[in-house]
Amino acid sequence: MRKLLVTALIMATTGCASRPEPAELAQSACSQYGYQVGTEDYRECVMTLHAMYQQEADVRARMIANGMIDMGRSLNRPLPPRMRCNTVGDSTQCRQY
Repeated sequence: MRKLLVTALIMATTGCASRPEPAELAQSACSQYGYQVGTEDYRECVMTLHAMYQQEADVRARMIANGMIDMGRSLNRPLPPRMRCNTVGDSTQCRQY
C-alpha cells in the first residue's frame, strides 16, 4: 500500500510540473484569438484568461491534495477480520483469526 501512495504522489507532482504556466497559456490563447501584443485588448484578454487558468490550476491542486489525504486515511483503516469456515453436511462453523 505504501508503494501505491508513493507512486501516486510521484505521478501527481510530475504531472503538474510538465504543464505550461497559466500566463503562457493565456498569452498564447490571446494571440491565437487575434489580439495584437501590446494593445489594451490583448492585455485585458491575458489578464482574464490568466485568472481563469490559475483558478483551474488551483482546483486541480486541491483535488490532488484531497485525493492524497483520502488515500492516507484509507491506509490507516484496520483490516476486516479474517474468517475461516468449514462446512460438514448441513453445518457450517466459522472462526475468526
